Amino acid sequence: EFMEEHPDLLRRMTVTGQSIGILADAEAPDQTILEQLAAGNRALEEATFGKTRLVRIQNGTEQDFQAVREAGYRFLEPDLDRTGYQLQSVSNANSLLRRISNQRDDVTVWLADTANLSGLRAFLSAVGNAEGQCLAWTETA
Repeated sequence: EFMEEHPDLLRRMTVTGQSIGILADAEAPDQTILEQLAAGNRALEEATFGKTRLVRIQNGTEQDFQAVREAGYRFLEPDLDRTGYQLQSVSNANSLLRRISNQRDDVTVWLADTANLSGLRAFLSAVGNAEGQCLAWTETA
C-alpha cells in the first residue's frame, strides 16, 4: 500500500542511495508471505526500477522464516523496537538517543509509523551532536 501511495518518495529514496525493505504479515488473510513480498517488489520495481531483498515479517513462524530465507530474502531484525513510542519531537529524539546510548554495540532501531519528519530530523541532529553515526541498511550481492 505505502509503495503505491508514495512512488515519488520511493524514487527519491533510491536516488539518494537509501535501501527499502518490505513488510509482510503472516496473518494476512488474502496472501501468503511470499505473495506479499512478490507484490511489494512489483510495486517497488514500478516506482523505482529496482527490487529489494530486505524484509521484515510480522507474526511469522519458523517455517515461514525458512521459506523466506530460501526465497533469497534477508531479514531486517531490530535490536530495539520503538513502535510503542513516538518520534515526533526533540524530546522524543533525546529519549531515543539516551536509550541507544545505553547499548554497547551497534543498534538497529524499528520505528514503523511512529516517526515523522520533525522527529527524524531532531534525532539525526542529536546523533550528530553526540558525534554518533546513523547508517542506512544497504544490500550487498
